[in-house]
Amino acid sequence: MIFISCGIFLLALTASSANQTVKNSCPEKAVKTVENKYFRVRNDTCFLFMTYDRVVYETASDKCKNDGGTLAMPKTKDVNDFLIQEMRSFDRPWWPMWIGMNDKDVEGKIVWEDGTDVNAWGNFDWTNGGLFDPAEDCFALDPNNEKWHDYGCSNTGLRTTIRITGNAQLPFICQYPVTEEQDAVDQIDQVDQGDKAGQGDQGQDSANQTVENSCPEKAVETVGNKYFRVRNDTCFLFMTYDRVVYETASDKCKSNGGTLAMPKTKDVNDFLIQEIRSFDRSWQPMWIGMNDKDVEGKIVWEDGTDVNAWGNFDWTNGGLFGPAEDCFALDPNNEKWHDYGCSNTGLLTTVRITGNAQLPFICQYPVRQEQDAVDQGDQGQDSVDDAHNDTVDDDN
Repeated sequence: MIFISCGIFLLALTASSANQTVKNSCPEKAVKTVENKYFRVRNDTCFLFMTYDRVVYETASDKCKNDGGTLAMPKTKDVNDFLIQEMRSFDRPWWPMWIGMNDKDVEGKIVWEDGTDVNAWGNFDWTNGGLFDPAEDCFALDPNNEKWHDYGCSNTGLRTTIRITGNAQLPFICQYPVTEEQDAVDQIDQVDQGDKAGQGDQGQDSANQTVENSCPEKAVETVGNKYFRVRNDTCFLFMTYDRVVYETASDKCKSNGGTLAMPKTKDVNDFLIQEIRSFDRSWQPMWIGMNDKDVEGKIVWEDGTDVNAWGNFDWTNGGLFGPAEDCFALDPNNEKWHDYGCSNTGLLTTVRITGNAQLPFICQYPVRQEQDAVDQGDQGQDSVDDAHNDTVDDDN
């Protein structure tokens, strides 16, 4: 029984990791049609950000339904903040995007696409008409002021919107449940862990998904939300616009309590590639925390642990025992780790980066101490409760 339980637990962990990859979680047909860079996976939901396809609400809704989904329904502030964060990761201008919310059936009664009532938590913006405007019955999320705006659902006989001159055509966000294979394994996890524990874990995961709650405050204020991604207990910063030598990149990450990113599993590596590709095209290699500076040929992570390569190196530009190339970058084009010169002082310059070894870089940070304190507080409370219950039992 213990062996079976451990097996289920490991399987559940694998499923949780797999849920973060677009290929394993999102509709196969949609992934084949649309590039990976437009998808994001969060908990048990796959989101598709159709930033380049501007259509009327009904058309957007139909396109989402074609692959078994709906327009996105941000029913909590946490999900709403996540959508805003991801919308801002795409190129400007940031257009409002259709979400699954309307009052088409009964004027003034706003419902989600699945028919449930909307809990507004004060997120509406009525500056362009008001709730009881019969010409504007469908809603979009605006990443500029983070509010829900009402617009005309189509451009047939309806008043056109103020912001979108000449029609009511907007980009849109779809949401899909994870694929059935993932659902089956997740159910095993829930049975093994128990409903109560599972709900607590989900709540913590949701909290960890927001940049403001999880990433270094100073870095967020300096860089801006759009360059951060949060995954499980780690905050990643993608410094796509800052090209420096390896040592400088490492120092910049350390200045906020982090390190260069260390993709120690293929799952994390795939996540980093997916997120690099969500930024502007030209996808350059980005420094990660891996080098063989101390002992030639002995490759270690920034924290000193040995690298488990799982066949991800690309030696086409020199080979393992090239003393001029001791630091590594992740290339989103072929998804491999390349070795480059760690600095441009007396070292061989790289093939891809003409004239120097300056590259953008990825930092990683543990979630903020406030989150850790909450976790410790919960554990401490559990210990107090257990001790109290033991005392009661002894008295009885």
